Amino acid sequence: MSPRVPAQPVNSMVCYSCVEPGGSLRIALPFPTPSANEWSGRAWYARSRIKKKWLAAICAIVRIAEHRTMDRMGVHIERRAPRELDLDNLYGGVKPILDAMVELGLLVDDRPRWLDLTVTQRKPDKGEPPHTIIVIDPNPRSWPMI
Repeated sequence: MSPRVPAQPVNSMVCYSCVEPGGSLRIALPFPTPSANEWSGRAWYARSRIKKKWLAAICAIVRIAEHRTMDRMGVHIERRAPRELDLDNLYGGVKPILDAMVELGLLVDDRPRWLDLTVTQRKPDKGEPPHTIIVIDPNPRSWPMI
């Protein structure tokens, strides 16, 4: 495992990215994914602001040029927040993340031909702030444990 590349601490959690054995890129960000209700019910400028937030957060901690791809990728996103979402809200809430990853070149496209997506959620451990973990895997059949 390569050393973690720290960014600015936010809410007592440090953002980081690292490349794990097998070539998976792991990203931790200090806020949970929005629900689909928060994301889809807003005006275009509010949705744009949410997308830009994720774009800036990912761009700030990942050396994008090293991870650009033209291949099908596996993406696992784990939302850790006190309140659990139903499945349609959980999956719908990752849209700004996927859009940001496509815009940065980490994914070719977010269509099933290019993306093997899984999204999970759990409550954070005691004393742990809400956050999101993203794992981008060039070999989607070998999912790392989060």
